[in-house]
Amino acid sequence: MRNSSKGLAGRTVRRARCAAMVVAGLALSIGVAACGSSGGGDGGSGGGDGSKTVSMGFLYDIASANVWTMEECLKPKGVTLKLNNFQQFADVQRAFQSGDVDIAVMGYQNLAQMIGTGFDAFKLVAGVSTRGEHISIRPGVEIRTWRDYEGKKVGIPPNSFVDMLFRADAKANGVDLDEIEFVSFPGAGPAMLAALKSGAIDVMVAWETNNAQAKVQGIGDYSPITLQEGATGNATSAMYASDRLIGSSPRTVQAVVDCLVERTEALSRDRDAWLKAAVDKTGVDPDVARVAFDKADLDERLYRDSAKTIVKIFADAGLVDDVTDQMDGLFDYSFLEKATGESAAQLGEGRTEGGGS
Repeated sequence: MRNSSKGLAGRTVRRARCAAMVVAGLALSIGVAACGSSGGGDGGSGGGDGSKTVSMGFLYDIASANVWTMEECLKPKGVTLKLNNFQQFADVQRAFQSGDVDIAVMGYQNLAQMIGTGFDAFKLVAGVSTRGEHISIRPGVEIRTWRDYEGKKVGIPPNSFVDMLFRADAKANGVDLDEIEFVSFPGAGPAMLAALKSGAIDVMVAWETNNAQAKVQGIGDYSPITLQEGATGNATSAMYASDRLIGSSPRTVQAVVDCLVERTEALSRDRDAWLKAAVDKTGVDPDVARVAFDKADLDERLYRDSAKTIVKIFADAGLVDDVTDQMDGLFDYSFLEKATGESAAQLGEGRTEGGGS
């Protein structure tokens, strides 16, 4: 778990108090508010009982199991979650910008891409996952330092998050990128794994569960020189909420963030439940999932400084505009603070998780 034992204990006490209040016969709306949901008026649509339907765009991957298992948690709070799964973050982004979904789970870099199109009617309200990108090395290939990547054939999806991380970290560690033979793949997956197995590439830079698959198949092992050591840290994905939803139904947003925190804690503690959810929804091999669980974290903290570094890396590569001076106002920690009882500073406002800064 990423959360401190003190923070977990505090949250457990708050939930216990809430349960006692409900057992004592208080109305559900009062019980929910006492658990940290925002008070005040709520302009949410739905029936006279205050119910609300909210749509969410996301990817079915093991590192976002905390978001697509929120349905049962949300029902007692009067919120119906409509799940809309996509194949990649770009698809989620398009649905979010068009208003087809109210909440989006995608990468921090998507923030800059949306601002670049003139769309900034959103806030980042929570983190979702960290530490999901890794480097796999073909058996027989020796990597001890960053410089050892020189002269190797590195398979990588061009202009992707892992591409930007690898190039930035390699350059920061004195690697001459011209000495690396980059082999492009349209995405991580079977073709890249096959290339690693055949020896067409020496190194695979990808996101989970691709690296775990290589490990289980015996065609690649995790590199001792990782993407988690650079200035960007481990931040991978976050939860975005539209300004429209926040303005019309802040209680709904609070309920979603409350449930995200609850599911993050529950699945991080209970690997069996996480495994069942992952296998049921993604069809991943259980052995692969178990390996990947040790290489990716469910993490509700929201890393603003990491996000700025990520955006700067993409901007330096010419893929987005440098909008780091516009980012502070797009991070809303208020819902996460209420859900956890922790401050924005504790929740990642000024931190780069796992990085070198």
